[in-house]
Amino acid sequence: MAKQELPLKKCNVSYSNNKITKALAVPLLDVKYKFGTKMTDPVWEKAAWAKDFETYKKPHLDKKSDMALFRTDKHLVLGFFFYEDPENLVHPADKSCSIWSGDMAEIHFGDMEPDPWLFQTGVGISGIRFDSTGNYDKWQAKTFENEKGWGAEVRFDLSLLRLTEGSFRFNLCRQASKRGELSSWSPLQLRFHEVENYGELLFTDYKTALQMKSGKVIAGKVTRKDYELARSKDMIPAQKVLHGPYLSAPDTNSVQISWETAGLVPSYLEYKVKGSKAAPKQAFSGKNHGILAHSTSHAVNLTGLEPGKEYEYEIFTLRPVLMTPDSSGIKHTFSVPKKGQKDFSFYCITDIHSDVGYVRRALALPEAAKADFIALLGDNLSHAAGSEALYRGIIDPIVEATTIDGKDKPMVFVRGNHEQLGVYAGEYFKVMRHPSGKTYYSFTYGSVFFLVLDSGSDSNRDDEGIMFSNRAAREVQKQYIAEIVESEAYQKAAYRVVLMHIPPLQKNGDLIYGLVYGLTEPLRNAKIKPDIMLCGHMHTYEKVNAGEDHYAPETRSCHAEKFPETFVSPYPVIAHVNTAGLFCEVSSKEMTLSVLETLDGKPVSLLDKIKLKKQKV
Repeated sequence: MAKQELPLKKCNVSYSNNKITKALAVPLLDVKYKFGTKMTDPVWEKAAWAKDFETYKKPHLDKKSDMALFRTDKHLVLGFFFYEDPENLVHPADKSCSIWSGDMAEIHFGDMEPDPWLFQTGVGISGIRFDSTGNYDKWQAKTFENEKGWGAEVRFDLSLLRLTEGSFRFNLCRQASKRGELSSWSPLQLRFHEVENYGELLFTDYKTALQMKSGKVIAGKVTRKDYELARSKDMIPAQKVLHGPYLSAPDTNSVQISWETAGLVPSYLEYKVKGSKAAPKQAFSGKNHGILAHSTSHAVNLTGLEPGKEYEYEIFTLRPVLMTPDSSGIKHTFSVPKKGQKDFSFYCITDIHSDVGYVRRALALPEAAKADFIALLGDNLSHAAGSEALYRGIIDPIVEATTIDGKDKPMVFVRGNHEQLGVYAGEYFKVMRHPSGKTYYSFTYGSVFFLVLDSGSDSNRDDEGIMFSNRAAREVQKQYIAEIVESEAYQKAAYRVVLMHIPPLQKNGDLIYGLVYGLTEPLRNAKIKPDIMLCGHMHTYEKVNAGEDHYAPETRSCHAEKFPETFVSPYPVIAHVNTAGLFCEVSSKEMTLSVLETLDGKPVSLLDKIKLKKQKV
């Protein structure tokens, strides 16, 4: 995984293919000035000037260009002058002609973060204007000519522009029709609309902008050159992989691979059987209607994999603007279980609640290293505040602990009640994905059938149908369970394991535990019952043995007063402790579950050991 500290991630992401992105600090002038003086008003002496224009698709510039900018409390004011021999100036035949039919300037504003935007305007030598948004009443332009060329003063209402983190992207482009020359302030590669390669307009001085965007305290004066050089060193390419890759949704012949890039770019991977001389296959992330989508969040679901084989893969991104493939340098491997594999293991952790220390301790145990996949039984966060919380609090430490010599270990995601809290709760699947697009699903790993259920929210507002609508969702899920227990894959498996966050309680009525008990009714009524149900939520170890009506061990239940009742279950139910892992070993003879615990920094101890034999069906 790419380790990169990003306290100011959006500020530091670069989409430009230029080594240095140009910048210009636009001064705020609290003075009266007259608009349309052919740049002779004294105010222009206090503006920020730039003369460093670049050629576009030609080896060198034949004529110079100048521009200057300043701002007031209401406007951004731009002045430009294009040097040209009078006989080479080209005017449109009349004002109804296209603005591109003569000498003209294109003025672009935009940005890539946090949401891409582009505002394109144009000013022709004769005063003709173009506006991509139709807001002609919110900006003015006055052109002028002299014996050295032509220019214009242009004034934009600030309401047209979207200032983010003290700046936005900007470029001034020039068309000299007779000489067939195109040029621009910021270097371009393919077209004038490349927001990715635009320079920056800063609404503060260079020193303040650098401190704001880098977080560094800068001593002394900071010039434009200082700012541009410093920023070029801080910038992270948009195509850089920051989180992952990580595997999820392991199945008999499929797996999902996910990763996160610094910026919005298209991405894909190439994969093949390890050591094979065959050409690798390509799998694209977010290919919609023939176009690769620009995103920071990427995932591919690899299907048709050969059971029992080891695969190798490499992640690629497309370089901004040019859209040329660029290897991330990440080359990993993963293994596909054999069909009907009888010997394997998995490791469960639950109720992490953003405690990275717990994750690291739990995954440092030898049992975790031995496991073929990791199951997260829910409540990974206390509050879903954004994708970074999920990556840094869960995904990253798991990837760091389980990826050995570039070999990936898959994860299985179970949604808990805390995954429904916070502004990012509705975006859960951008990180904790499943190819089905659902929070409940099933899969087969080796000889074991796994059923993953979503127990929903534990809020009393669960049935309002506004913020939460789990009651209705459980009815749909209940029908799904009824179909699953009749399926051939479920019935013919050596073992059937249910993974769910909140355990069911029979007598809890309309409260959440009773609703979960109702959800699992098809499992209790099934001809072939699950072999075991693994849950979390309680934060202590609690177990209901098949056919019994009390917790075991009773003395360990901190919930005994709140939930004195249990239920008679036809299969064992475990609520796992949240201080270590639950290690499950599968063999041809039995399934063994080792419940591990550590308290107050003491060594890990074996809290319980459960052995399950195959059912006679």
